[in-house]
Amino acid sequence: MWIVRKFDEAVGIYDEDTSFVRMLLDEEIELVKKEFPELEEETVTWIRIPEITSINTGLLPPKSP
Repeated sequence: MWIVRKFDEAVGIYDEDTSFVRMLLDEEIELVKKEFPELEEETVTWIRIPEITSINTGLLPPKSP
């Protein structure tokens, strides 16, 4: 599961399974907000979702044996 977290001046993503974390670029923030419109709401500070498809998260898929 992914967590998308809004901060005062940034937005970050966190993968609960791998503990991978990174801050998003401005262009990525706009794409993620289009995919998850609830992030536009002022009262929403984070969301938990199974998948992010609008951006390359930077987390590489597991390698096959």
